This record gives sequence, structure tokens and C-alpha cells, in this order.
Amino acid sequence: MKKQEVLIATLGVSPQIVTICLDLLAQQTVQVEEVVSIYTANRQVKTALAQLDAELQRMGGPVHRPVLIGNDKKVVQDFLTADDATLLLQILYREVKCQKDMQRRVHLLIAGGRRVMSAYALVVAQLLFDEHDHCWHLFSDFWQNDRSCKMHIEPGDYAVLVPVPVLRWSPMVMRDAELAFGDDPWQVIAHQQELQQRERDVHLQAFLKSLPRAQREVARLMAEGLDNNAIAARRHTSPNTVTKQVSAIYAEWRVFFGLPENAPVRDRIVSELAGYFARHPDG
Repeated sequence: MKKQEVLIATLGVSPQIVTICLDLLAQQTVQVEEVVSIYTANRQVKTALAQLDAELQRMGGPVHRPVLIGNDKKVVQDFLTADDATLLLQILYREVKCQKDMQRRVHLLIAGGRRVMSAYALVVAQLLFDEHDHCWHLFSDFWQNDRSCKMHIEPGDYAVLVPVPVLRWSPMVMRDAELAFGDDPWQVIAHQQELQQRERDVHLQAFLKSLPRAQREVARLMAEGLDNNAIAARRHTSPNTVTKQVSAIYAEWRVFFGLPENAPVRDRIVSELAGYFARHPDG
């Protein structure tokens, strides 16, 4: 059975972005059933929303459902605080998750509104998208000089939908997190980050085990922030010996993690192993 298609758009002061996107999707034989506009209570944005709603009604569809960024305590007029951005993330997450729960294919248009809206929309796409969903940006400027009237593509106009790559997180892990944490995107993100750190620690542990004992001890001292001379003094050995051991650690790191032969790695090794030993003092 073919999935229904929904367009979720971050809306700014240019309603044409949405109607042009619909025109271009129609050229791809995509039939959008519903448009969800994510908007702020800014006066100009509300004017654009009314224009979009009127145009979609004139077209005879698709169904238009505006979603205001806010809750029972606050309505966002512009993004001025971290709380405003948090509300935006929650709204975007809730709306995309709702569509995914209904087994719809989501087209996420991030060309409108403030930049923070595009950035947080991409975060939500990473959390919830599967291979059937699409994130779009719009390149078009023909309507700029006639914002109030020109809502659609005409012959000779330049407009193109550009697919935005979405690096999705593990779908199985994300589904478990969605079930556990419901509509709280911050908890879902924290859960995913915790799992990613655990996976990284497994790789770091395997790397350390791949080193000879003397090199493991040098690596631990590197993680403490010691330079080669300080490591040599601590281990009662020559700086030349430590230099050779450190070079061997660099080489093994590059091979283990698939890096180019001459890639600079010391800062990364120190940073990652410092965190690893802080979490696992016994190594």
C-alpha cells in the first residue's frame, strides 16, 4: 500500500516557499495529502501564514494544519532564549513523530523561517527519519520582488528542490528510545549519545589491548597530559625510547581507526583516552 505524503515546513515571512515546493514535488509525481506549517507568533509570519492558507484553499488542497511554536505557558514570537529553542525542538519532534506513527512519508522543508528552525529540523530528521523520508532545501528567487502575489512557478522561472542528506541514527536504537521516552527529544538524544559513547569505549578498549604493555602505560600517561620528556621521567627511561613508543602508538591508532598515514592524531588520542580513563579508571 502506498504511503501518504505529508509536507512539514518551517515557515517564515515567505509563504511562496511552501507553494513552490508543492509545485516541484508535483513535478516528481508526489501527491502531498497534508501541509503542516511550523510557525511563530510574529506578526509578519502570521500574515504569511494567512496568505498560505488562502492559497491552499484556492488550490483545493492539500489540507493545511498550522502549528504554533508554544505551549500552555508560552508562545514564541521569536527565538531569543534557550527555552524558545527547546519549545521549537519539542514541537518539531512531536509533529514528525506523529506522522511517522501514522506510517506517512515525511517531506521536511527547511528553507523557511529562522536558521535555528532549519538546524533543529535537521536534528529531528536524524532522530526519526527512515530511508523513505526526505529533507529539502529550496533554491529560488523569482518571487522575491513580488512576495505578495507570485505563489507558483511559471515558464522561465528558476526553482529547484535540493535534497539535504540526513545521517540517521540507528533505527532500532531510536525506536527503543522513542518507546521509552515518548515525546521528550532531549531524553532521546541523551540516550543515543550514551549508547554512542559506550560503543566508542568498546573500540578504545580494543585499541588499548592491541598495544604492548609498555605502550599502554605510555598511552595512559599521554592521557594525563604529559609530554614525552615528562613521560620519560615518570617511567625512568630515555626520551628517545618514549618517542619511539609514542610514534608506535600513533601508527597503531591510524591503522585501528582507518586514518591516513600522516594524519595528526596526538590531540585526539589524548582527548579520547583522557575521557576513557576517567570513565574506566582501571582501563
